[in-house]
Amino acid sequence: MKQAITTALGMLLAICLSGQDLHFSHFYHTPLRTNPAQTGFFDGDLRLGGNYRNQWQSITVPYRTFSAWGDYVFHLSDRFSVSPGLVAWRDQAGDGELTTQSAFLSGAIQFHATQRTTIALGVSGGMVQKQLDFNRLVYDAQWTGLVFDRNLPSNELPGMQNLNYYDVQGGLLLIHRANQDLTMYGGFSMAHIIRPQESFYTFNNQLAMRPLVHGGAIWQLNPEWSIEPSFIYQSQRGASEFIGGLNVGYILREDPYVQALGGFWWRGSQEAIPLVGLQYNRVRGMLSYDFTLSSLQTAANSRGGMELSLVYIMRKKVPPMRRVIPCFRF
Repeated sequence: MKQAITTALGMLLAICLSGQDLHFSHFYHTPLRTNPAQTGFFDGDLRLGGNYRNQWQSITVPYRTFSAWGDYVFHLSDRFSVSPGLVAWRDQAGDGELTTQSAFLSGAIQFHATQRTTIALGVSGGMVQKQLDFNRLVYDAQWTGLVFDRNLPSNELPGMQNLNYYDVQGGLLLIHRANQDLTMYGGFSMAHIIRPQESFYTFNNQLAMRPLVHGGAIWQLNPEWSIEPSFIYQSQRGASEFIGGLNVGYILREDPYVQALGGFWWRGSQEAIPLVGLQYNRVRGMLSYDFTLSSLQTAANSRGGMELSLVYIMRKKVPPMRRVIPCFRF
């Protein structure tokens, strides 16, 4: 029976994921995926990042997600900047080894309206490729009462093993620097603007557009302590997700720069997400674990998801005439 529960849960999650987007807990370390208008908003010239997530260890084939991304800033004038970026990810999920591979190019243009306020518009587009091994799936018709027998007929329609489609996402971002110690930001993005078809069968399954709202602040409380609260909310076809919380930083050393980080986040009422991290000079790393609190806790054997993210920023010497703009540290 335990095998039946875990197999059924794996199939259910695989089906849900086939029409959904990847959900990193460190959404603030996946800026190009969250909102393409965030391309180029950081304190530097070149930014590189990577993410790894491992979830549902109780499933026979755990869910593993890898992501790598980068962006660069070109300062065109005192008021305008443009930033190209690239993000790629790979995800494997469930008993059918549902594999998602994708690469998106992104770009944003930033308009520095004043010394304190910046507006950005961004767009990203790319290709999504998915694979599913139907031979590894089991169905209710194959349940003998004791085990699943793959030799029995599934009574299901055969599906394609691969599918490909193009997708587009757009976004808007507003950043305001209230003073030297406090920067606030908010943004909106819309995924699946062209509503691509996504189905392993011949059925008409057009992806619904996915609106997303996010915001937060970077607040330097004193020379040692800082806090970074933020949130994200997104919805699609009646399903929604909210993540909110904050990270707290304490500077251990100025030269070389070392900052210890700790945080706590909630994903709705379903998961509690404690976090620890460390920043050394221009590299910041964070590690968290999602503790499942919902009814999935029993089927998942109380195992949630571990997530690791790394970000590196390179900064050239700032020219004397470059405008100082409010932007993310990471």
